[in-house]
Amino acid sequence: MKTTSKALVIILCAIILILTVGCQKEERTSLLPFGLELGDDYEMVKDTIDIGELRDSSANDGYLSHLMDISDEKEIAEILGTNEGISDVAIALAFNADKKLYEFYCLFTVENEKLEETNNIIRERYNQVAGEEEKDPQGIALWINDQYSIDYFCNNRYEVVIGEDASCAICIHSFELDFE
Repeated sequence: MKTTSKALVIILCAIILILTVGCQKEERTSLLPFGLELGDDYEMVKDTIDIGELRDSSANDGYLSHLMDISDEKEIAEILGTNEGISDVAIALAFNADKKLYEFYCLFTVENEKLEETNNIIRERYNQVAGEEEKDPQGIALWINDQYSIDYFCNNRYEVVIGEDASCAICIHSFELDFE
């Protein structure tokens, strides 16, 4: 009887373990939110999210979307991995001369007391997608490979020391789709 009970307990534990591992939340593997990918053409992107009409870029022969405010908490969490202590979120997209998506920008403000936690969440999110970050003395985190770079930085590091909220940005840039 004891042997049967032990075997039953072991089988039940194994089933629970299998169900727990099988039902875990899927890790994010996409660089961009909303199902977008670097290289998507303008028409496809426009059908996915409301980016409006493009305007000519003053920096190159490409195009820029208008800055789009994001206020939905679920969308903010999809972009950054969290929405706690985050405000003033906006995104912009850049397209090359062939109207292929080659840059994604996300601008946002982080409450001072949430900055370290937010930095860790964003680092973890992009470490899962892009691998281990490189040292970045100018910003917070930088990931670079042959296809793209991801640069995460806050531009008011000294104000943060005295308790101000941080104005931050993430820029994802495709080397493959960049201008020659």
